[in-house]
Amino acid sequence: MYTSYYLHSFLLFLLFFSLTACAQKSVPQKKETTQENSSAKATIFQPKRMLASEDYDNIKVEKLHSDSLGSTFVIWVKKGVKAHRHLEHTEQVYILEGSGQMVIEQDTTYIHPGDWIVIPKGVVHAVTEVYGSRPLKVISIQTPEFLGKDRVFVEEKDLNKSAK
Repeated sequence: MYTSYYLHSFLLFLLFFSLTACAQKSVPQKKETTQENSSAKATIFQPKRMLASEDYDNIKVEKLHSDSLGSTFVIWVKKGVKAHRHLEHTEQVYILEGSGQMVIEQDTTYIHPGDWIVIPKGVVHAVTEVYGSRPLKVISIQTPEFLGKDRVFVEEKDLNKSAK
């Protein structure tokens, strides 16, 4: 009786171990799926596995998705981002890697992996410093679609002033 119990437990352990080993195999960074009878595609990204595709001096931007409702980018920052605001966009930034200092209107804050920052349209913001040798790696979501036309750079001296 005990022998069959232990054998059964051992077989369950092997099954569990093989399932977990399969689940940990490397998967692609991007996967597209198309729903039957539809031209729309859902895309699954794994930004933590994404690497900058080429060498860059300070900022590298790769578009992940864009449509009329919004745009999503993965952005690497080595040194900083000049003070600017968006006239028509809300920007949401999720910090994946690296750490640094960011100024949003009159507030200076330290940013770390896991931070989610919501920047309403018209709010002046900048990354003023990146700490360490690892660049910041962030996901930036802009709504509505970002075409690059509403970014207005401001003087550093105006960074701590309200930009309404």
